[in-house]
Amino acid sequence: MFVVPAVLHAELPLARLDTVVPAGGRQGTTVEVRVTGADLDEAQEIYFSGPGISATRKPSPDGGADRFLVRIAADAAPGVYDARVVGRFGITNPRAFVVGDLPERTSSATNSTPTTATTMAVNTTVNGCARPDAIEYFQMAAKTGQRVLIDCAARNLDSRMEPVLIVGDTAGRELGRNRSGGLLDFTAPADGEYLLRVHDRLYRGGDEYFYRLTIGTAPRIDFVLPAAGQPGTTGQYMLSGRDLPGSQPALGERLDGNRLEQVPAQIPMPGERRFNSWLPADWLTLPAAAVMEGIEYRLRNGGKVSNPAWIGFAEAPVVVEQGSDDTPDRAQAVVLPCEFVGRFHAHSRPTWITFEAAKGDRYWMEIYSQRLGWSVDPFLLVQRLSRTAKGELKTADVREVYGADANLGGVEFNTTTRDPAWEFNVKESGRYRVQVRDLFNENEEYPGAVYQLSIRKESPDFRLVALPQPPPLANKDAKEARVWTTFLRRAETTPVKVLAFRRDGFNGAIELAVEGLPSGVAAGPATIPSDQTTATLLLTAGASVTNWFGPIRIVGRAEINGATLVRAARGGTVVWNVADYSTEAVCSRLTREFAVAVSATETAPLSIGVETSRTWEAVVGGKLQIPIQLTRRAEVNGKLKLTPAGLPGLDSAPEVELDGRATNAVLELDLAQQKIPAGVHTFYARLLADVRYRKLAPKAWKVADTEARTAEDQARHVETTVAELKAASAKAANRLAAAKKSAEDTAAEARPLDAKRAAARAACEKSPADPLLQAAEMAAEREAAEADARSQAANEAKASAEKAAAEFSAKLRDAEKEKVAMTDRAKAMTQKVQPLDVAVTVYSPPIRLRVSPAPLKEAKRQ
Repeated sequence: MFVVPAVLHAELPLARLDTVVPAGGRQGTTVEVRVTGADLDEAQEIYFSGPGISATRKPSPDGGADRFLVRIAADAAPGVYDARVVGRFGITNPRAFVVGDLPERTSSATNSTPTTATTMAVNTTVNGCARPDAIEYFQMAAKTGQRVLIDCAARNLDSRMEPVLIVGDTAGRELGRNRSGGLLDFTAPADGEYLLRVHDRLYRGGDEYFYRLTIGTAPRIDFVLPAAGQPGTTGQYMLSGRDLPGSQPALGERLDGNRLEQVPAQIPMPGERRFNSWLPADWLTLPAAAVMEGIEYRLRNGGKVSNPAWIGFAEAPVVVEQGSDDTPDRAQAVVLPCEFVGRFHAHSRPTWITFEAAKGDRYWMEIYSQRLGWSVDPFLLVQRLSRTAKGELKTADVREVYGADANLGGVEFNTTTRDPAWEFNVKESGRYRVQVRDLFNENEEYPGAVYQLSIRKESPDFRLVALPQPPPLANKDAKEARVWTTFLRRAETTPVKVLAFRRDGFNGAIELAVEGLPSGVAAGPATIPSDQTTATLLLTAGASVTNWFGPIRIVGRAEINGATLVRAARGGTVVWNVADYSTEAVCSRLTREFAVAVSATETAPLSIGVETSRTWEAVVGGKLQIPIQLTRRAEVNGKLKLTPAGLPGLDSAPEVELDGRATNAVLELDLAQQKIPAGVHTFYARLLADVRYRKLAPKAWKVADTEARTAEDQARHVETTVAELKAASAKAANRLAAAKKSAEDTAAEARPLDAKRAAARAACEKSPADPLLQAAEMAAEREAAEADARSQAANEAKASAEKAAAEFSAKLRDAEKEKVAMTDRAKAMTQKVQPLDVAVTVYSPPIRLRVSPAPLKEAKRQ
C-alpha cells in the first residue's frame, strides 16, 4: 500500500449543510437543487419541515451526490420551510427553502453589465447567488404610476448576503435604492424599461450568498393593529401595507418614507393558545422570540397571496392607542390588566397611559417589539401620581425599565432582547402613569414600529428551546461557534442543551422528557433545577438500533400553583460557523423542528457504562466514588481524560488521566470542593480521547480497499511502462545523435566531390573532345553521385531516428501524465481507506445523585 500519513480530523464525521441552491421553487413544479456542506456522504434525500415537498437524489454520471430533484405539490402552502439533507452521518442543520406562488427562473451568469441584463417580468422570482466584486443587472418594464415591490430575500433565508437594490432608468438616472434591507418600493414615473442593480453590500459572493429576487404586485402587509388578539375572539384588525385590495390611503402614514394603505379585516383567533414547538411566522426566528405565541395571517387577492403578518395572543383585553397621548396631561386611561398596542412615534416622542392600581397587586409589564423584528429600543418609565395638600399634581418616578440583559444561550444562541420586562409590585394604591418610547428613533420623520405592551396579572410560566450541543473545544481559549446537529451512532450517548425562558417570577424545577424517539433510543432523566435556566438532556442509542431520522418532541413539565404545565421545546441552531466571535457576529435562529438521526451502520468508537438504575447517595461536603466501565471499539492513541460534567459546580472538577487500554475507572466527586448542595441532581461523565477511525463502513471499506490495491497495481504497471519508455527513448535519442553525425559527415564528404564534379564539367565543356577530361568528368560524376547517395541515406536515417525519438518522447510524456494520475488516484484511494486520527468526546448516560444535608453535630454536654 502507498504510505499515507494519518489524517487529523477534529471530530467524528457529522453531516452539516451550507447551501441549498436555488433556495426555493414554485408550487406544482419540480426543481433541481444543488447542496453543499460537510460530511454529506451517501446523501439520499432532503427532509422538509412541512407536507407537500419531497426530494430524491438526481443520478449523476460521475457518481456525485450533490444534486436533488425537489417536487413541490400544487397545494403545498406558500412560505418558508426548513430543509435538511439526510446521509450516512446524520441529518444536517436546516437551511431555509421557500415555496412560492409565482413563476421562477435562475439568474443569468452573464448579466454583469446593463447591456446583458436579465429580463424580468413583473410578478416573477429569480433565484441566484451574488458574484464577488460584481453587480447583477435586471431589466423590467413598468407603466406610469405602476407600483411594484422589489424584494430580495437573503438574510432571512440563511444567506450570508446583505443585498443592496438600486433601480434606475436606461439613461442611468437613479430612481430608488435600499441599502439596509431587501425591499425596494418603486413607482414608475413613466412608461418604459427600468434597470435594477443587485449586489452584496460588501461585494462578496459565492454559493453562500444566495438570494431570491421577486418583482411583484402582490399585497404586502407591513403591520397589523392591534398586534394581538385574545384567543377565541373575532375582531376587526387594521392591515397597513402596500397594494392591499380594497384599501384606502393611510393619511400621513409612511414606512421607510413610502406611503401606506389600510384595509380592515375580520380575523378569528384560535380558541386556545397554541404552545407549539414551532413558530408559525416565517420570519420570527430570533432566539429571543422563542417566547412568542400567535398566528400567521395572509391576505389573498385573487391568485396573489401576501407575506405573512404576525398576530400575537393577548392575555388580557386589548386596548389600541388613540394617537393623542404624547404628553403626560393627555395620557390615555386604561384598566388593568390589558394589552396596550400602538406604534412608536417619530423623534422618540413618547406615548403615555394612566391607570389605577391597588396596593398588593402584582403585575408584569412587558413590551414585544424588537422580538417582532422591528429595529427598536423600547423604554418604559413608570410614575406614581398623587396630589399635594393644595391639590397640585405630584409625580414620583417608580422605575425606568430597559431591555433584558439575560442571555440564556451564551454566544452561540444569544437570547438578549431590547424589549423590557419588569415586575410591578404595587406598594401604594393610587393612580400610575407609564411612558412608552423608542430610544432609537430620535431623528426619523416617519412613524416607528409596532409594539405590544402587556400589563398582565402575574402568571408564572416558562418556555423551552433545545439546541444540539457540540463537544467542548480542545483549545479552551478559542472563540469558535460551530454549527452542530444531533446524531447518534450505535452504543452512543449524545447531549442536547435545553434552555428555560422563565416568566413572571417562576423559579421552580422543570422535568424534561422526550416524545417520538425510535426503538432502541432512550432519553435519560433530566431536570432544569430551581433557579437555573439550562440543563443537559442525554439521548442514548442501544446496540441494536436501526437507521432512523426525524423530528422529536422535547417537553417540560412543572408544577405551578397546583397545576401541571406542559410546554414543548422549540429548536435552535447556529446558522454559520464562526472562527472568532470577537470579530464576527454569531448568527443563530429558531428552527421549525428539532431533528435527530440514528445510525445502525456507524458505531461509537468508545462508550462509557454506568449503573443507571441506581440513585447514588452522598452527604453535603462528602466524597463519592462511582465505578464506570469503558468499552473500546477502536484503537486509542494516548491517554483518556475523564471528568464529571452537567452541574455548575463540576466546572472546576479536576481532569483525571486514564490509560488508553483501561476498561474500568472510578469517577470521583468531592462535594465540598465542587460545592454541590443538598437535593437530587443529574450529571454525567465525559471522556476525551484520540482514536483511529475509518470513515468507510465495513462493506464499503472492503470495496475501497480492493479499488485502492487495484489502483496501486495500475500505478506500478504504469511506472514500469514509464521506465521502459525512458530506456527506449534514450536509445532512440542515441540513434538520432548517431544519425545526425552520420548525416553531417556524409554531407561534409559530398561538398568537395560536388566542387570536383563542377570543375570537371567546366573543363570538359571547354575541351569536349579531350578523352582524358571526359574520363575525369565521368569519374567525378560517379564519386559525387555515390556521395549524394550516402548523404541521402544518412538524411533518411536521421529523419527516421527523429521520428522514432519524437514518438518515444510523446509516449513517455503520456505515460508520465498517466503515472501522475494513477499515482494520485492510488494515493487518494489509499487515503480513503486509511484510518483517521479523531478527537472524540464520549458521554455517559445520566447519573442520578441524591445529596442529603450533613447531620447536625451533637451539642456538647455542659
